[in-house]
Amino acid sequence: MSIAQINKLFPLYNKGIIFTYGEKMNTKILVVDDNKSVCEIYKTMLTGQGYDTKSSETGQEALDLLSKEGFDLILLDIMMPEMDGLHILDIIKANTDYEDVKVIMLTALGDEHIKKAAEKYGASDYIVKSEHDMKDVLEIISKVLSK
Repeated sequence: MSIAQINKLFPLYNKGIIFTYGEKMNTKILVVDDNKSVCEIYKTMLTGQGYDTKSSETGQEALDLLSKEGFDLILLDIMMPEMDGLHILDIIKANTDYEDVKVIMLTALGDEHIKKAAEKYGASDYIVKSEHDMKDVLEIISKVLSK
């Protein structure tokens, strides 16, 4: 997906979100979502902001990438087939090799019970996709990475 397509989908890019490069290139982010389009949108946006970004459409692929490449932050969808995001989060947080990896849960659901479960398993933050625009997402990512 091109920058022009992202701008068309998310007009906030034209209202103050500027693509930047620099120190962010050293920050590695993994986007995990079973929807390929969602992965591409986030990957393109984050790469455009200067982050080193990869994506995965399955939980197992995400865990494999994490073990091979290591990441600073994972944007992790909750509702996925085979292995849901909470299960993946639990695996990540149970492994001391990944204690510094921050995980932001992405979901279409604003369910309070799921949010509490994500917090219990160690999520750094929780984003309901329909309640946050891309500017919000970038601010949340910046806040989580600065902790």
